[in-house]
Amino acid sequence: LFRPYVNAVYLRGAQFLETLRQRIGDPAFFALLQDLGQPAEGDALRTAADFFARVAAATQEDLTDLYTLYFRNSPP
Repeated sequence: LFRPYVNAVYLRGAQFLETLRQRIGDPAFFALLQDLGQPAEGDALRTAADFFARVAAATQEDLTDLYTLYFRNSPP
């Protein structure tokens, strides 16, 4: 019961990030990580929408196929 959760959250998450890195390239990927590491405004919690908005801002690549492959719903 625990293994499917670990695979879905940690393994697939790591696979998505590696695929994203390959797609957008190291400079854009590491700039994205640096951006994501900055504190949220007013100590607000980061949301999935925040993450995907930052990914979209980091690249001009169409990532629809990645979102379809790794997530049930494509981000807005």
